[in-house]
Amino acid sequence: SVGLRRLADLVAEGKLAPHSSVERPWGEIGQVAQDLIARRFPAKAVLTLD
Repeated sequence: SVGLRRLADLVAEGKLAPHSSVERPWGEIGQVAQDLIARRFPAKAVLTLD
C-alpha cells in the first residue's frame, strides 16, 4: 500500500525510528505472545527468522 511504502521510506531515510522492546527468534513466539498479553514490556516485539 502507499501508506506502508511511505513508512518504509521514512525509516530508510532515518526520519522515523521505530521502537521495539524486545527482539527474539521466531521459535520463542509463544513466550513473546504471553509476555505481550501480560504487558511485560511497553512496546512492540520483533521476531527474527532463524
